[in-house]
Amino acid sequence: MNNTVNRNISFDILRIISALSIVVMHITSGNLYSLEMGSAAWRLSALINSVSHFGVPVFVMISGALFLAPDREINIKKLWLHNILRLFCAYLIWSIIYGSLDYLTYRNGFRGYLWCAVVARPHLWFLLMLIGIYIISPILIRWVRAASEKEVRYFIIIFVIFQIFCETLKIYIPADIVQTVIDLRNIELVCSYVGYFVIGYYIVHVGLKKVFRYALYLLGLLGILSSIFMLTFISIKRGVPVSEIVDSYSSFTFFYSTALFTFVYKVFEGKEIKPIVKKIVSGIGIDTFGLYLSHILIIENFSALSKLHDSMMLVPGIIFYAIAIFTVGILGSALIRRIPFIGRYIC
Repeated sequence: MNNTVNRNISFDILRIISALSIVVMHITSGNLYSLEMGSAAWRLSALINSVSHFGVPVFVMISGALFLAPDREINIKKLWLHNILRLFCAYLIWSIIYGSLDYLTYRNGFRGYLWCAVVARPHLWFLLMLIGIYIISPILIRWVRAASEKEVRYFIIIFVIFQIFCETLKIYIPADIVQTVIDLRNIELVCSYVGYFVIGYYIVHVGLKKVFRYALYLLGLLGILSSIFMLTFISIKRGVPVSEIVDSYSSFTFFYSTALFTFVYKVFEGKEIKPIVKKIVSGIGIDTFGLYLSHILIIENFSALSKLHDSMMLVPGIIFYAIAIFTVGILGSALIRRIPFIGRYIC
């Protein structure tokens, strides 16, 4: 994990961009509820928030590109003792950390403490989702190696139709009508983040023809513009922020997430990078995992950063606050990760 020589720098750049986008997303999400809806500040926050939801899909696509690589050895024992155990320990430790902080704040008894430790913080769901994908990854590895390119495309098409498009329809069609249709298509394997996992493999190890790649870039650009407009328009019309428009399964987020992943991978594929630059980028890329786990803690407890952010103009404040949280999280992760033996199980 600490060996930066053989790491793919495009994945580390994607990790850094995605981690920063998640920080920005959580900063601006609060603005959507605290600022006056329709005001200039609210619209600007909505604009920034709408294009910051690609982080989780990109992280899952990176995992798919790495785990489903044709040259990857299948070792179920190592998978459980190395990858899954590490994720579970991180989930357990950070749940206890967040639960303990809540208990110290609210002092709501031992049962309350246990509840806080179990519920923890919503962003930790990512670890459990990834554990689930890792558990079935040996099966997916066998499948993608045996499947033809056409069969993998078929899987991705099913994912796009039954997950991405169906979830997007829920935004525009009355819930009772669309839910009846969605209940008829409960295809669990493709209606999940496994779709992004397989797409990551396909983009890196199968590849897109140039014409399809440029079409994806165009759709990605349209996805960004559409998400900005639709989040603002529909939220104002309904009187509440409609975050489903830009969640991971929204068609807008799907297109610009996959476009960004493809673009960055193609730009840096096979590029010669100076060793010192690669070492720095790879080091930061490794520590984005710890940043993801800790950034909510930093947002909730570093009041000095929050006050400075509030005192600044909106956009400079968001940029400063996001970079400050990112820096503190990366440095904290780098320190914790170097604790002998247990550091790697924390972040």
